[in-house]
Amino acid sequence: MKDKVVNKLLEALFSGDKSEEDMVYVQVKFALEVLLNNLGKLAVVLVFSLVTGSWAETGITFLSYICIRRYAYGLHSDSEFVCLLWTLLYLWGVPLVMKHLQLTISFPMMVFLLISCFLLLLRYGSRGTAINPIEPEKRPPLLKKAISMFLIFSLITLFSQLLTFLPICYLGLF
Repeated sequence: MKDKVVNKLLEALFSGDKSEEDMVYVQVKFALEVLLNNLGKLAVVLVFSLVTGSWAETGITFLSYICIRRYAYGLHSDSEFVCLLWTLLYLWGVPLVMKHLQLTISFPMMVFLLISCFLLLLRYGSRGTAINPIEPEKRPPLLKKAISMFLIFSLITLFSQLLTFLPICYLGLF
């Protein structure tokens, strides 16, 4: 089904003038496929969170995740299904469990987790993937932006424990 939608969009964009050898066509096709994959995963996560009443916690986790992921990039799963499972676990499952079990994280443990995440970001952030690596000259500015976003969300997380749902904001920092 995704291929049909992508092909219809490509026909509309390129009005019959398509060629697999045209680099612009290939790039647009790839971008549309990625966009539809991500919108599909987002829709599944949102449906699960709405049905279980954890949409606020999922939304906060997702917001912090996308703000950092925009610059840090990350690893990819071997299949779309595995990616969907990890996305569901991370963006919906963990916030749901924390909400319903009323799990709280002590301040020292939160600091430890944030420091661990920071070190992981320094080690693995802004490298791209094996298929789509980031050019070496673009890595330092992207890493600085990712670190800035990380620090903003870390400060919000550390100093917002007065509100009950904001401590899960750190989940997006992984």
